[in-house]
Amino acid sequence: MDGLAIQALRYERGMSQVELARAIGISQPRLSEMETGLVPVTLRVRIRVAQVFNINDEAIEMIRRVKKAEQVVF
Repeated sequence: MDGLAIQALRYERGMSQVELARAIGISQPRLSEMETGLVPVTLRVRIRVAQVFNINDEAIEMIRRVKKAEQVVF
């Protein structure tokens, strides 16, 4: 799971960065850095995001691939 997938999940669920950051136990600025790719997403954060959104790694990976494909400009 990368930051793009986390951001997509957050948007899909209508959560703000502040709300998700609180739910997973990190600061909002750190979540922002992860979503924008400035810092890597830690294993702890991956686990907590999956728990908060009640999804597994396969679903997260699918979301990441779709979002990445949407960014491709032809």
